[in-house]
Amino acid sequence: MDQRDILKDDLLLISERTEEFIKDLIGSRILITGGTGFLGTWILISLVHLNKIFSLSCEILVISRSPSSFLSKHPYLTKEKCLTFIETDILKLPGNLGSFTHVIHGATDTSLQANTEDVIVEGTSRLLKFYGQSNTHSLTFLSSGAVYGEQPQRINSVTEDSYSFQDSLNNDSYGNSKRYAEELILGHGEIKRVSIARCFSFLGPFMHFNQQFAIGNFIKSAFEGHQINLNSDGTSIRTFLYAADFSVWILKILLRGRNKLIMNVGSDFEINIKEVASLVSKLMGNNIEVSINADRSVNRSRYVPSINKARKTLDLDVWTDFELALRKTCLWYKETIQS
Repeated sequence: MDQRDILKDDLLLISERTEEFIKDLIGSRILITGGTGFLGTWILISLVHLNKIFSLSCEILVISRSPSSFLSKHPYLTKEKCLTFIETDILKLPGNLGSFTHVIHGATDTSLQANTEDVIVEGTSRLLKFYGQSNTHSLTFLSSGAVYGEQPQRINSVTEDSYSFQDSLNNDSYGNSKRYAEELILGHGEIKRVSIARCFSFLGPFMHFNQQFAIGNFIKSAFEGHQINLNSDGTSIRTFLYAADFSVWILKILLRGRNKLIMNVGSDFEINIKEVASLVSKLMGNNIEVSINADRSVNRSRYVPSINKARKTLDLDVWTDFELALRKTCLWYKETIQS
């Protein structure tokens, strides 16, 4: 299986899972902020694909700080007439782009250099000022599971109304900023329908392997022939939703979610970090050693969403099992580096 096969397989899943509702977008004008990051890329290529195969006649505008850099990695998108890139920052979002029927707001910056509160909170405020209009049918905000704070060991999974442990948010500017932005959006009265997607952890093609995320670091180390180092005892529990599944979730929340819906977006398949590292070593085919540095930090944390609400209200689910998702991610990385 090469990159072309992986993407073909994933786009087929997306088209099959969205067929019943995606025609709600016929003739729509869509604004995407954060459309060139890992998750934003998936939303973007999904919409371009669905626009083509279902003849949606959509117009898609993407806010990006560096469209040229993004398009150099995705040159096939330069031929898509439905796409327009606006080179700007969310904090400098112009107010003359016209009106939009749908908005997917995902602009954020988790880098240490970024002023997180400015990007998330002030960016959201500016977006609502210019494009939170009564003729906007739906706005979906890509929030984060970080709004819940640190999940206690006694809690198996966090539900959308889990507020009992938010004291741990005191020093988390990212989680706090996402919460403030949620409140701005939920309190905005003009848009016909707003929804909050609290995103957890994800994997898949287009991941950024040079950022400080466990799976990306593990794959990069294994490919380079270095041992995989865990700065813990490896017992922390995580879950990961495949990016193609994520795209379906966001589009259905956008189009079929009720007004002021708050929904966790993620997988509830639990796996500890040591098991993830071992599976990466196996799938990369070189049996790289996994080194546990338990003396540095033994923090047996959990980061597990409850997705019962998503299953019951929107018939969403985890369609791509974790091992297949990880295998595709590993294969994608290998081919990207070797090409």
